[in-house]
Amino acid sequence: MDTSPGIPGAASTLNAYHWQPGWGWIEAQFQDGALIRLAFADAPSLADPSLPSVIPAPASLRELLDAYFSGQPIAARDALQRLPIRLQGTPFQKRVWAALTEIPYGKTTQYGLLAQSLGSAPRAVGQACKANPVAILVPCHRVLAATGLGGYGGLRSGPAWSRKEALLHLEGAR
Repeated sequence: MDTSPGIPGAASTLNAYHWQPGWGWIEAQFQDGALIRLAFADAPSLADPSLPSVIPAPASLRELLDAYFSGQPIAARDALQRLPIRLQGTPFQKRVWAALTEIPYGKTTQYGLLAQSLGSAPRAVGQACKANPVAILVPCHRVLAATGLGGYGGLRSGPAWSRKEALLHLEGAR
């Protein structure tokens, strides 16, 4: 699921953006102009000192997320067409992530049902969701356990888990 242009052999440029739109810090990383990571963070990541400090994210991403957090339905497929995204993962992870983009705004599915449609196991789907590098735009938060909310980012409690419930509530799915 690579929607970005690329030039083989060209030098790679990595940029990181951090901002706080009211839901806590969000970190976006772009490589050669393509989004490679979008995640909630407790504070801006300082793990790589070569990355730029807190600077504005590209307007296209800010507009998408501002619309999303104000309660406007954002279709994952539309977002992927407006913003170049390069997802790095295994072939199976990419299949799961592609399937996640088919879950409509405000709707949910279950790990087991998604696994069945992919000819896989629910735990494998859960692990691929956990490894999703692009939160919100690849909506892993829309996948639930058969017995309830399930996990989020590999956790079943705490702020990250509560964020999954808040995202679903924002979308009117809970």
